Amino acid sequence: MGKGPFPAPRKIGRASVWSSAEVQQWIEDILQVKEASDQQCAPEEKGRLDQVLT
Repeated sequence: MGKGPFPAPRKIGRASVWSSAEVQQWIEDILQVKEASDQQCAPEEKGRLDQVLT
């Protein structure tokens, strides 16, 4: 959550919950960025991006 634009939680009482649709969209967005970067990055840049995305 601290590494990127992860969806904001919603509070239900003291519990934090996330919308499954928003989390799924976030996952798909990350995978698209990773896929695009895999095709365009040099191997040393790809390793750095992998560290940021994990």
